Amino acid sequence: MNNVVIKGRLASEPEMEITNSGKKVCRIQVAVHRRFQKEDADFFQVVAWEKKGEFIYNYFRKGQEILIRGVMQSSHYEQDGIRRIQWRLVADDIEFCGPRIEAKPSEVSLPQAEEKPDNHITQEEILKYNLDELYEPMESDDFPF
Repeated sequence: MNNVVIKGRLASEPEMEITNSGKKVCRIQVAVHRRFQKEDADFFQVVAWEKKGEFIYNYFRKGQEILIRGVMQSSHYEQDGIRRIQWRLVADDIEFCGPRIEAKPSEVSLPQAEEKPDNHITQEEILKYNLDELYEPMESDDFPF
């Protein structure tokens, strides 16, 4: 079974990209403190596709707490003659954690990404992202790696 749950803070601003096939993918890095060594943290590379990615891109900022459930995926590549493996968490479920933080408009604007006219997030806006409706089958051509 491949099921991973992490709770941590965004270590960087969310980055939205568009694949060659036109799919949206949001990339974030999440810092998770170790249970018994609070001064140490592990950093997870996380990708979220389409509406889940838009949700993160529009409502989360660096330093904000986030809870993510997903699956780990590996990709293999060769660099300087050495075979390497890179691991990513592909987000299936995303939740807010900690105190409410007002969203700020993204500094990087993509015409395909949904823009918010103001800085206030209403409960209705959060609830409109029914995560059960966000699952879409993915083709291997859609993977960014």
